[in-house]
Amino acid sequence: MFSSVSRSMAHLAFLALFPGFFFYHSALGTGMIGPVLGGYFSWIALAFAPFLIGGYLFEVTRGLRYLPRFDIFFFLFLLYFLFIVAFNMAAGADQDVVKDHLLAILQFAVVFIVFKMADFRSGIVRWAAFGSLVAMTVLVFYLSVDGMFYLKQDSALSNTESLASYQGFARSYFLTALAVAAFTNSIPLRMLIYALCIPALFMNGARSELIALTVTVFLIEVFYARYRWVILVFAGVAIALCVVYFDNLIAILPNNRTLEMLDLSADASWQARNSLLLNGLRTIADHPLLGDYGSYAVLGGSGDYIHNIFSAWVDLGLPGFLYLACLMLLPMYLVCTDLAIQNRQGRSNEFVLTFALLFVTILLLLTAKNFTDVLIAAALGRYSHYCCSRSGSQVMTSRERPHEQRAIVPLSA
Repeated sequence: MFSSVSRSMAHLAFLALFPGFFFYHSALGTGMIGPVLGGYFSWIALAFAPFLIGGYLFEVTRGLRYLPRFDIFFFLFLLYFLFIVAFNMAAGADQDVVKDHLLAILQFAVVFIVFKMADFRSGIVRWAAFGSLVAMTVLVFYLSVDGMFYLKQDSALSNTESLASYQGFARSYFLTALAVAAFTNSIPLRMLIYALCIPALFMNGARSELIALTVTVFLIEVFYARYRWVILVFAGVAIALCVVYFDNLIAILPNNRTLEMLDLSADASWQARNSLLLNGLRTIADHPLLGDYGSYAVLGGSGDYIHNIFSAWVDLGLPGFLYLACLMLLPMYLVCTDLAIQNRQGRSNEFVLTFALLFVTILLLLTAKNFTDVLIAAALGRYSHYCCSRSGSQVMTSRERPHEQRAIVPLSA
């Protein structure tokens, strides 16, 4: 669909931004290297930005079908976001919040283009991503302490500010796993991927990504399975085993954050997020139209935002919140419409990846992630790719139809 140069640049950027992020911070956390690239992700995004944006502009100028209206709406959202940041920066907003948001805009643009132009059907890309996934899994289990992979806590570095948290590791792991699993048609190989990824994210302790991966596995297998009841049986057996051996898991993994989900009343993270949510809702109630940009930084720090989509209301106001909600929900509605008219054999790998990404992104926006999470850009970029591939297949079908008719007429005569 896209030129080989544009696809290759998107593939390199994907591997550098996600598996590369995991490997860099693993090396940083174990003391193999120093923080030569700071937090890594923004520097790598900045390095790839000119090539990706240039490739994107080349593609959309050579064929307007590569520029669906959805792309325009997405970049208009980024322009609105940039305007809000610039206005509040001029008004003296907290500089840490401003910096975080400017980097988020850069990351959104880059990740959107990467997921729009990447071709995960490519054998080289799939095997490179699969090899990276295996290597990341090995690192998770090798570097775990008492059932928990958390280098920021266990690192020997005197200053861990540049080191990624467990959420950063989990984001890279989840997106790599999803890209591999959705394009793996072999059932045994998919089962192997699940057997690697679910325990690894469990050890990582990032509960949002673990739930997202579990939901994704269920969706992929429901879409691909011939007998869906088998999936329900396996899910039931897995849940039953966890219940039966729960005490054993606690004894083996005493410090694992994931198990704290079963007793939220004693979970400090859950209590803190509820407190942030209440503070944010009070801000929205006091400033219902325009929000109060960066107000949470005064109460705590630049990271003390609401951990769901209402964070957009606080920083971008009601218009930004509604715009983002529509940006997520309309693609989900249109993909669900396609789902309703397709049979199981008609669902492509591309459809499965797009549906799964949109579904889990909306789920996490409602429960755990704020509006600057790059998962949003990944999901919307893949939806744009899906729109382009669908319009391309329709063009091919319309071109082939006259030839089919000419071939059929002599036979009927």
